[in-house]
Amino acid sequence: AEHVRGDDAQEAGVGDRVTDERDAAQYHVRADARTGHTDQRERAANMRGVAHTLMGKGVAYDPRAAVLDERPTLRPFDDEIIRSRLAPKGWGGPLHELLVLTGPALASAFHSGALPPGTRPLHEASTRGALAIDRVERVLPGRPFRLQVGPVDRLTLIPGVVSTAILPTDVLQLGDAALLALVGRAYGVVRLGAVAAAVIPEGQEAAAAELLRGALLGGSADPRAQKLRLQLRDEERQAAERLVEPALKGDVATALRVLSRGADRFALMVSGNVMATLHATWLPTLLREPPQKAAALLQTSPNALELCAFAARDNTWL
Repeated sequence: AEHVRGDDAQEAGVGDRVTDERDAAQYHVRADARTGHTDQRERAANMRGVAHTLMGKGVAYDPRAAVLDERPTLRPFDDEIIRSRLAPKGWGGPLHELLVLTGPALASAFHSGALPPGTRPLHEASTRGALAIDRVERVLPGRPFRLQVGPVDRLTLIPGVVSTAILPTDVLQLGDAALLALVGRAYGVVRLGAVAAAVIPEGQEAAAAELLRGALLGGSADPRAQKLRLQLRDEERQAAERLVEPALKGDVATALRVLSRGADRFALMVSGNVMATLHATWLPTLLREPPQKAAALLQTSPNALELCAFAARDNTWL
C-alpha cells in the first residue's frame, strides 16, 4: 500500500496521517482524541471499529441502528464541495473530464451482460430502500439511472444511455447503514463519473485508451469504436473530441482509480459508517465474516485501507 500512503502524504498534514493503515493502535489514538468532543463521537466510534476489525475482534456494526429514521440537514453537493471534501489527489484535468463524459459509452464496450433474472427496482423491494434513495438523491442530483436489487454478490453496473446499478438482495437484511452505503456507492459511481472505472477490467486500460482514440480521432476498424461514437450525443462527442488528445497523454489506469476512490468516499460521506462502506465497496462480504476472516480481508486490501486512512483524517466526511 505504499502508493496509497504516498497519496495520503499529499492530501493530509503529517500530524494527522495514518502512517501504517494496518496498525490498529493508530486508529485507537484517533478515536481517543475525538471521544471528548460531542461532534466527533461518531467518528471516534468508527475509528474504534476499524481498530477492532484489524485486531481480529470482529466487525463493529449494528444492523439495528435506524439511521434512515433520522432527518439530517442535507445540502446538495456542488463542484466546490466535491473538490474540498472528497476528491482524491489527481481529481480533475482533461483525462478526468473525458472519462466522465464518455464513461457509460466506453464501459458498454467492455460489458455485454443483461439484467439477471429476479432483479427488481429497489424502491419496490423495500420501503427502507426508498428512504435511502430519497436521501441520496437530494445530496447528489444528476444523470438518471436505474437502481435495482437482484441476485448479485456485489454492486454491479450495467452501463448504457441509462445505466443500471444492481445491489445484492441480501443488503435488505443488513440494516440501514449498509443499505445507505450501497445506494451512496451506486450514486457516486454514476453521478461522479466512475461508470467506466466500475466496469473496465483491470489490465484493459490501454485497450480503453485505444478505443477512445479510435472513436474520437477516427481511423479505427474496431466496430466497438463506431458504436461508442454513436452512443454519444452531439455535444458530448464534440466536447470529447476537443479533450481526447491532451487527455490521453495521461495514465488511464490511474485516472480510473481516482474516480473509483471518489465514489468510495461519497458512499462513506452519505452513510457515516466505515464498516458499512467497506462492505459496499472493496469487501462485499465483510459484514457477514467471522472476526479472523474480516481482519485478514481488511489487512490485505490496499483500497479498503486507503478508505480507512481517509476516514481517520480530519476531513469533514460526517
